[in-house]
Amino acid sequence: MKRVSMLILAGALMLVGCSAKSDKLYFENIAWGMTMEEVKAQVKGTPDSEGKMILIYKNQSVLGSENVEITYTFGFDDGELYAEGYRFERTTDSIEAFGNYSRIKTDLIKKYGDPSESKIDWSGGTQIPQSDKEVKEWGLLNSNFSIIEEWEKNGIETLLGIDSRGGETTVVMAQVVSE
Repeated sequence: MKRVSMLILAGALMLVGCSAKSDKLYFENIAWGMTMEEVKAQVKGTPDSEGKMILIYKNQSVLGSENVEITYTFGFDDGELYAEGYRFERTTDSIEAFGNYSRIKTDLIKKYGDPSESKIDWSGGTQIPQSDKEVKEWGLLNSNFSIIEEWEKNGIETLLGIDSRGGETTVVMAQVVSE
């Protein structure tokens, strides 16, 4: 239930918790506890949306994908940064979406090691594909599926998810400070 709640949080809020610079995957120049003004000074451009507790930027190039819109969300509590998130907009190009998912997963494995837990919801099986070749061979991208993988390290719980339903695919990453 905790994992489902976190994925719902990720999808709804697109948030990724931040601790210290060393625990961050992207936007390494932005640290836990920064003010909204300090974050704005570190991110290119003007926020697409801004509120008392949130900044939203679209189409930033931190993850290197130029063909899909990426939304980055920064959340603040008591004036301090507590969350940062990445969401690839829904796309009908499942192969590109899986490529984005694979790129983030590779970055997470380099930083945190292998996932501590993986789950797939797919009628074709329970094994997580390890390559684009397996994805294509298994016919995964022609079906409805979701994959959630979890890492736990240094008091940070990280979830990476990909969900494909009705011909559209979304990739979301979320981190929660668990200490």
